[in-house]
Amino acid sequence: MKNPFKYGCVVGGDNFCQRPELARRLADFVRSGQNVVIQGERRMGKTSLVRETIGKLRDVRLIYIDLLGVCDTPDLCGRISEALSGAERSLPFYRRLGKLLPLLRPTVSIDTDSGMPVFSIDKAAASSQGSLESILAAVANESARRRICVVFDEFQDILGMEDGKRVLAVMRGKIQLDASTPYLFLGSVRNKMTDIFWDPSSPFYHSAAALPVGEIPEDDFYPFARSKFKAGGRSLSKEAFSAIFERARGIPGYIQELCDTIWDCTDTGSAIGDAEIALGLQSVFAREGDHYEIFMGRLTPIQRKVAVALATHGGQGVYSAKFLKMADVSGIGTMRRSLAKLTAENLIYRFDNEYRFFNPFFAQWLRQR
Repeated sequence: MKNPFKYGCVVGGDNFCQRPELARRLADFVRSGQNVVIQGERRMGKTSLVRETIGKLRDVRLIYIDLLGVCDTPDLCGRISEALSGAERSLPFYRRLGKLLPLLRPTVSIDTDSGMPVFSIDKAAASSQGSLESILAAVANESARRRICVVFDEFQDILGMEDGKRVLAVMRGKIQLDASTPYLFLGSVRNKMTDIFWDPSSPFYHSAAALPVGEIPEDDFYPFARSKFKAGGRSLSKEAFSAIFERARGIPGYIQELCDTIWDCTDTGSAIGDAEIALGLQSVFAREGDHYEIFMGRLTPIQRKVAVALATHGGQGVYSAKFLKMADVSGIGTMRRSLAKLTAENLIYRFDNEYRFFNPFFAQWLRQR
């Protein structure tokens, strides 16, 4: 039997560990046409949750737009138009869509391999004034014809655009007039999503209901993991899974990754225990150690000391005299600058009054060193 655990990608069906309460709340929001901001750190399973939940709603078409690394307005318009044109691959739909977007100089062609129509816009034209308003109006027009749900994934990356604040204002202006379409805004960078949705000066201030996606309950994931191991002739006790859960800090993507390496380190008939978990973790380190070294190479010696101290002693009380001494840092200013660098490198993030590593395995690798 092949390895049944999947990570690092969007999963669904039997590969997705259901989150019933979150799915119920999300489905209720979508049915009522409510806009929702869905925030959670990377690998929490936000995208999989959304796709799995919307996919089960009758007669709701998902328009999914990935904004990771979006660089400018033409790029944004291109991504929205590509997602919108994927809602229905037919010549009549593309012709109607083209009439709605004259500013973008759309074209419809036929793919020579598949024989299917292909819709595209002129990226140069997409930089013109009114291009973004035009394509958002086309989304609203499509919503008037059929039930759709629009998803903007990694929405915080709009702030990285040179005219990001203007773009947010334009988007908010159009979206607030489209009362029939539920918009879902997914984000993995907490402070940036906070700036967009909870800063009174932001156009999107309090414009969507909040649905945080955090660590998955251990009791929800254990039956899922146990059944996967059992199908391959391996047994997983609740105690063993608790150890896996703790290592992965309850993050679905990292739980799946560690289970994946444990599977590869064991044979049919194995009982998963401490030794097998340790082997799985070492396998993670072997796969990713080079990347960990690259991250550490970007840091100064002092910043590396701070990273090791956070991994070893935890991320609370980082400005206390005790922590400064453990990190061998001379003062609060140096600590503040080091934490800012680690945050900018996406190694850590602040959660309430604690600094946490995005990747719990990286923290364990640091401790092991």
